[in-house]
Formats: sequence, structure tokens, C-alpha cells
Amino acid sequence: MSEDWAIVIQPQARLDLHAIHNYIAFNLLEPGIAVKQVRNIRKAIYSLSYSPKRRLVDFEPWRSQGLRRVNAGNYAVFFIADEATSTVSVIRIAYGRMDLERVLEEADLDAE
Repeated sequence: MSEDWAIVIQPQARLDLHAIHNYIAFNLLEPGIAVKQVRNIRKAIYSLSYSPKRRLVDFEPWRSQGLRRVNAGNYAVFFIADEATSTVSVIRIAYGRMDLERVLEEADLDAE
């Protein structure tokens, strides 16, 4: 795939990224690691602009809705790749050991 896809980070994913940074920086008292982790997540997100066809999630109803996942270290980035508009919409970002199905239940994919 040679053309670049547009990346849209939805509001909930922006909040997720902010919460990840704050948790690492202020709860774990590791501000340097917080910055590095956010940078790694952003790098994974922007890699989707040239390679958006990552694996579909394994659970329904999100698989049928085209929800995909890319890992960024210990974090999972959930997104939808819209071929008609060549746009990747990042929906949620979560720690990979969380109950990811429950995290996604809070996401309203129809509103994205």
C-alpha cells in the first residue's frame, strides 16, 4: 500500500493517552518513562498511516464492525480502517492486560 492514510485520534483515545501518561508520571512517579511510553504509542499509531491492515480483534461484535488492533509495548491501540476514505480512526488505547472486551464495551463505534 503506497498511499498514506489519514490518522484521526478520537476523543476517547486522546483521553486514554492522557490517562496513561498521568498514571505513569504521577502514580508510578516515572515522568521520563511516561514520555517515552506515550511516544511509543504515538509511533505505533502513526505507523498505521502506511500499514493500516492489521489484525481484526477476536471478539464480537467488534470484529464484525472492522475493529483492528496494533500493539505498542504493553498497550493495545484499537482502530478502524475505512478504505473508502483512506482514514484510520483510533478508538481506544488500553493497557494490554486489562479486560479489553470490557474496555471496548465503553466505546461507541457507531458514534465515531
